[in-house]
Parts: sequence; structure tokens; C-alpha cells
Amino acid sequence: AREFNLKSGYSWSSLINFLNRSKSAKSKPLSIWKLSYGDEFSQSTLFCNYLSIGFDAAVVRDFALSRSSSGSYIPALGRWGNRLGYLNAAVRNITKIQSFKGIKCRSDLRELNPLGPCIALLFTNIHCIAGLGISEPSSNPSDSKIELLQIDSLFNYTSMLFHHKVPLPRPCLVSSAQSWELTRVPAGLTVKLDGEALNTISSSQYRVELAGSIQMISFG
Repeated sequence: AREFNLKSGYSWSSLINFLNRSKSAKSKPLSIWKLSYGDEFSQSTLFCNYLSIGFDAAVVRDFALSRSSSGSYIPALGRWGNRLGYLNAAVRNITKIQSFKGIKCRSDLRELNPLGPCIALLFTNIHCIAGLGISEPSSNPSDSKIELLQIDSLFNYTSMLFHHKVPLPRPCLVSSAQSWELTRVPAGLTVKLDGEALNTISSSQYRVELAGSIQMISFG
């Protein structure tokens, strides 16, 4: 919604006006990405916003569990509840951070230097993260490329959430490409797709490639 400026055309008080504006709105392509994993990349799924491996995914898994637990304050507080819950999940996972290195990486069939040491890898098709901050400003959901960020530390991670308020070092932009391949990925790293941490995905190798696109309405 943020990437295509849909919030500017929406009003809780007038759904009819939003629908009328949609009739004359322009359309833009939204790239869809395929994640393949497992032996010989035999398993796959699709995503459109972002994919993360490591600390960021573990935080989201913790946040989702807290939000769905009975007696949770998060739903009652709305957007601020989500922000507080996300922050609490990040703090709880600080002591569980797993740093990793040595992952072999290929970008558009080009061999890159091994990645690491880092606490998370983040593929960003959009530049917004968690509805709170900016992951990679150059990420564009319509350009048929996806960026890979290497998050080296908590300072890097925090800079994405509070980029406009706290001058902290940004994550390293590895490159931008239509296809990626990661091998020698350590075991036990949590994987997140489009805001949902998936316990069903665990692999020593991952492949990310453009699957196609769909047309989205856009107000800007």
C-alpha cells in the first residue's frame, strides 16, 4: 500500500470515494519472486515484498507468537501495539543472535565474494520494512530486480527502523539482480517471507529468481 501510495486514496469514512478514484487510477507492475530451496532446489514458494534470513526473521516469529497469545496487549493498542510488540520481540532476541559467515553467493550467474559475518540477510523488493522504516531506498517493486542487504550488526538493523531519526551505519547493499543463489547457509536460521516467519522452510541453499509480475493500481 505504501509503495503504490494507496493510502492517499483511501478513507475509512468513504469507501465509495476510494472505489471511484480507483477507476481512473494508473497501474504499475509488481514483481513476483520465486524462492526455491531444499535438495536440488526441489521445493519452492512465491513472495512479492521481501525475504529475510536470520535475526530479522526470528524477531518476526517471536512477535507473531506474542501477538496471537491469549491476554496479549498488542491487538488492543492497534498500530502502537504492533510497534511496541515488535520492539519487545527484537529486545528478547538480542541474546539469541546467531552471527554467520561464509555463505557462497551468486548474482545473475556471477560469483560474488562469500558473505559475512552478519546477523541477517534481507532481499528487498520494496523499500519499506515492517511499516516502520526503510530497508533499502533504491528498492523498486516494479523494476524486475531485487536487492540483497547484508545486516552486520544491531546498529545496521536499528538504522532501517529509525533511519530518519538516528544516524547509524546502514546495512551493506551487496547488489541488485534478477536472480540470486545462496549456498552453504548455516542450519537453524529462521526464514521470513512477506512478514511471516516460516518454520517449514530450512535449507542449506536458496535460489531467488523473478517469477513474473501482476498489475497493481497506483495513486502516485
